[in-house]
Order: sequence, then C-alpha cells, then structure tokens
Amino acid sequence: MRDRDKFFSRTDCSICHPLLMTGGIHVGYNWDGDLILHDSAIENKRYIIGLRQPITTDIREWISFGDNIIMKDILRDLRKNHRLPATKNPGDFDRRAVVVWRFVARRIRYIHDTTEYKKGDFWLFPPETFQVGKGDCEDSSFLLASLLIASGISPFCVRVVLGRAHDRTNRPLGGHCWPIYKNEQGRWCVLESTLDHVPLRMPEADALVSAGRPFRYEPLYCFNAHHLWEILPEESTTADGRSLNTYFAARKKRVNMREVLLHDGRQRHLKDSAMQQDLILNHVNADARVNEFKKKTGRPHEMTIRSCRQSLSVCRK
Repeated sequence: MRDRDKFFSRTDCSICHPLLMTGGIHVGYNWDGDLILHDSAIENKRYIIGLRQPITTDIREWISFGDNIIMKDILRDLRKNHRLPATKNPGDFDRRAVVVWRFVARRIRYIHDTTEYKKGDFWLFPPETFQVGKGDCEDSSFLLASLLIASGISPFCVRVVLGRAHDRTNRPLGGHCWPIYKNEQGRWCVLESTLDHVPLRMPEADALVSAGRPFRYEPLYCFNAHHLWEILPEESTTADGRSLNTYFAARKKRVNMREVLLHDGRQRHLKDSAMQQDLILNHVNADARVNEFKKKTGRPHEMTIRSCRQSLSVCRK
C-alpha cells in the first residue's frame, strides 16, 4: 500500500465526526452544484486518426456509457466475482459504490505522465480506460462514475468534480479530477480514483476541504451525464458562470498523485490523536462488531479483525 493510500484511508476514520477534520469549524461546498452551465463543449480532448486538429466534444459524454456492452460485461463480472449487490435493500447502494470503487482502484493503474500513449491531455472514454488498464485522474474518474451509474445508482447521486488541489500551506499543487457519490445518508463522499487501495469507509467530501490539511480538495465544477455545474468558491454568494478554462488552466500543472502525500507525511499526519483513538476503538470492538453484523445478516462482515489491526499498526508507526 502506498503512503498516500494510507493517508486517504485515515480520513475515513473520522467521517462520523467531520468536525474533527476541520478543527471544529464546518467548511463545505454545495457538491450538488450551484449553477448549471449550458456550454458543456470542450476542446483538445479527442483527435481523429490521420488529422492533426482536435474535435469538439461534450464533457457529459464521458460518463454516458450505461448501455455499453463492455461496461455490462464488467458489471456481470462484479456481480459474479466481487459481490456487487443486485438488490435494493438498505445499504445495498453504498455497497455497490464500495465494490465499484475497489474494482477501479485495483484494476486501473494510475499514470501521472500519459504522454507515452496519449497525445497531450487526451481523455480516454471509460471502456478504453478499462481495456488499456491505466490512466490519469480524469480517465479513472470517468470510468468509476460510469460504473456507479451503470450499476443502478442514480446519476443524480454521482458527480465527477473538476478542481484544484492544495497542500498544508495552501500552496496550489495543480488541477485534479475526482468522483463523488451521495451515500444513503445523503452525504457526498469522495471516491478518489487514483488510489491502489480503498479505505474501509467512504470519506465525506466536506471533511477533505478544510484549510491546513496535507492535501486539500478545491472543487470548481462538477458534472454527470445530464448537466455541468459550477461550484461556488467558499467565499462567494453569487455564481459568475466561470468557463471550464479555469480548470484547464489549473490542469496545466498536473498533480502527481503518487507524490503529493509523501512529503514528511508519515511522521506528521499519523499523529492525529482523534484518528488514533478511533482506530484503537475499531480494534478493541472488532470482535463484537463483526459478530453483531454476522448475527443480524447471516454473513461475515467485510471489515475483518485483521484489517482493523493492520490499520492500528499503521497508526502506531
């Protein structure tokens, strides 16, 4: 597991207590989107073979693959081999999100520099990303969001966010793209698509945007297969209809997600006592919680005692 995966998994430990992540101050955005942007055309993301000039596309096309035969084959495999729920009982939609998230994390290798096999910042469509088996943050985000919707999750509970990333000192790291999912409690969660391993729980988006975090998300836009929205800056009260060029300008400096959390991260960020306490609590109560889940459902809990102890050992390093 890479250090950045360990950091991201630590954020899930306090999602039930979001104020622990924000120093007691609620910081958040309207992840649903504030203003619908009617101009969803983008340039320079697709090229025709044999022609040098790019073609114009609609950004919403990148997560409009629910009826695609390749995507259907992926879902059949997820249902058969990865326990993707086909039922609609309470908790099943959240389980679908976790299964799909884990599949993309394991199957798609994150590539920061894609110039070896793509022209410029060329974007792959989800079936292409799956077959290539690698991609940057946009490629894996589009695949993950498309699979979430194709699995039966409402498209209005799924967004792909285009934004910026910042370090602990609020220094901009560059443009970044990530999927979000509205869980069954009505809270938006970040499903970071560049991870190799996913956390036990989905971290809430509002907990990952506060100043002073070692890696802070700043959303600018979000979209699904139906609409493109602008997301207002925290200090704004009115939308200004910013062009998507704001994101593309930020994306000229591409965040390397393999490196952003490695700088002195293990020494500083694992000293969060609240998270340590939560991990210890998970460890102490693991037997009881696993047994309670098994008694209620008749099946073992995915969160095993071993995984809890592994998380605790990471926290103590």
